[in-house]
Amino acid sequence: MINRLTQSTARQYGGSKIEDGTGNLPPAVIVSAAFAFLVFGLGPNAVLAAGSLLVLLVILALFWRPGEPPVLVYVFVFQWLEASVWVFYANLHDLPIDDGTTIGADRHLATVLLLVGILVQSVGARLSIGAWRIRDRQLAELQLRRYSQDTWFKLYLASLAVAAGAGFLARLIPPLSQPLLALVYVKWAAYVIFTFATFFRSDTNKGLWLLVFSLELLFSLGDYFSSFKFVFLFTFLGVFAAEVRFSARLKVMITAVVFLALFFGAIWSAIKGDYRYFVSGGKQAQVVEVDFPERIAKLTELTTNLDGADVLDGFDTLLKRIEYVEYFGDVTNYVPAVLPHTNGERWLDAIMRPFMPRLLFPDKSVIDESYLTNRFTGLYVAGMDEGTQISLGYMAETYIDFGQYAMMPVLFLWGLFLGWVYRWLMQSENSRGVLGMGFACAILVMTSSSIGNSLAKLVGGLVVSLLVAWLFNRIVVPRWLPWLRA
Repeated sequence: MINRLTQSTARQYGGSKIEDGTGNLPPAVIVSAAFAFLVFGLGPNAVLAAGSLLVLLVILALFWRPGEPPVLVYVFVFQWLEASVWVFYANLHDLPIDDGTTIGADRHLATVLLLVGILVQSVGARLSIGAWRIRDRQLAELQLRRYSQDTWFKLYLASLAVAAGAGFLARLIPPLSQPLLALVYVKWAAYVIFTFATFFRSDTNKGLWLLVFSLELLFSLGDYFSSFKFVFLFTFLGVFAAEVRFSARLKVMITAVVFLALFFGAIWSAIKGDYRYFVSGGKQAQVVEVDFPERIAKLTELTTNLDGADVLDGFDTLLKRIEYVEYFGDVTNYVPAVLPHTNGERWLDAIMRPFMPRLLFPDKSVIDESYLTNRFTGLYVAGMDEGTQISLGYMAETYIDFGQYAMMPVLFLWGLFLGWVYRWLMQSENSRGVLGMGFACAILVMTSSSIGNSLAKLVGGLVVSLLVAWLFNRIVVPRWLPWLRA
């Protein structure tokens, strides 16, 4: 059966292109990049814009593989967006990128360092993954053909119950909150698989999937943070994994969902200050003190009071929130001119933390991102006392440790590690097939897709999530879910 599947899959995805692990970028991507440069790239920062778009094309060329879940495309493209959006925003307003910065801050240098850092990580990840194997896709398809949509729906429901129980226990046992909350990755992995299965087969109930999507979106809207974005992200990953050649109907649906996600993001940016003050009970803390129905009612009230100008302002705020260059620019002004490089201090702390559980090390320091921002920029930003955390981001911390040149080999090694994580999840005996695809999407998106992650949270989150995946694959799957093994 595998041989027959190999032949049918190769025919479906274009024969030799998928067999040898290569995939050409669709011409529309290159045309779109050229169009974007003409519309957004011309201006005071044209050279930087051209370089940014070139980096984007390289990332897409490295990770655009027919039949692969495009999780690494998302991971690196979103970081590229965080590094580049200020360039295009400044061009639209005909401003040099350093206009309006604090004295000495160098956004231009910070942008270049971010783009080069993303590029070297991408190269490292691609080298670590190696050539794509058609067998990985075949095993996933074989599982989807073998089991009905109801099977994957039941898996999702079970993982949803586990995630809910883990969240409840995390509130009761704070020292174990990180590994318990990491179980949410199992739920999102199951959601990606359920979406993949729904859109891969033509005989599935799309209405059932739409119900799950709608409920996930509804309940995420009542969160303190903008967690609704994960519903959209994992939907995209599941749908893209299911089909490579998109029908006109599917293209229309994806376009509509993209605009819906952007609309939600703009509205959230416009109302989140008032909403967070309400759900925290007026406290300056990241807590929820209000029942779910009241939260939804408040969201409805705040949203209905918005007008067109408010939504546009929200979209502008969203763009500014995405960029992660400003504080890095301040760091380049402050380190090493005022404070010396820390010679690995930040990375050593990040690597040690996951192996020092708070249950055994109760005196372990808390992660205070705003303290680090204030320490290495000389500025004052709101912190834990005001109920917020403002991070420099892991690349700025790598610069603080090693400087602008030595940081690049470190980031290349981190890229190699990310590629190894992807390959281990996708190809290891215990998780290959749909389970590995689901875990790769859930873990890499939720831990490694933003420049804004601090080193401590980036490394700690990834290590703990891998431990959860390993335990799930070695204990849960063989005993209770053996049919999940491809």
